[in-house]
Amino acid sequence: MKISYRKLPFLFNLIFLVVTVLQSLIILVVNPHVTKFIPTYMDAMAKVWWLCIIAIILHIVAYLLSLDQNLILLAYLCAIVAYIILILVPNLLLVALFLLVVSLIISFKVYHFHYRTPA
Repeated sequence: MKISYRKLPFLFNLIFLVVTVLQSLIILVVNPHVTKFIPTYMDAMAKVWWLCIIAIILHIVAYLLSLDQNLILLAYLCAIVAYIILILVPNLLLVALFLLVVSLIISFKVYHFHYRTPA
């Protein structure tokens, strides 16, 4: 698989999703009380909000390059909305994660990410 400007945002989504889930699990292990999860997560997100800005810029550039593929445009829009939610309303973490997963599923179905052995 060759990395292109159209696929790079989805790689960023995948990495961001894995890191966010691991970060959430670590917060829950260290602080087992669910009531303290959101304030702790919001404190952590306040330090890395700029990563969401980078993701939004990547998705906008890729969106403009992919105007001929409707499903990919939907995937980019889902991801952009997810990152905006993560910046503005971190309380809706589950909604943002759901939108990122939807974006990744759509991208996997359209781009058929799989390893091809060289001939």
